[in-house]
Amino acid sequence: MAAEKRRRRAPPMCLELIGVLELRRDLFERRFGRPPQPGEPLFFDPNSEQPRRMDEEGRRRAMAELDALCNL
Repeated sequence: MAAEKRRRRAPPMCLELIGVLELRRDLFERRFGRPPQPGEPLFFDPNSEQPRRMDEEGRRRAMAELDALCNL
């Protein structure tokens, strides 16, 4: 039937990204003892007592780790 809707599959890259975001959320919860609120960074400064964005060097390191994890 032409009118049938086909179920779309997420490309592998999207699945890897979902895994990374779930990992970052878990790390946030372990660090701060609660889930992140809207507007709080998932890529946070691990040395901060409050959720704060990583500095430029920290972001570069995190992106390099993600690249290696995703084989990019």
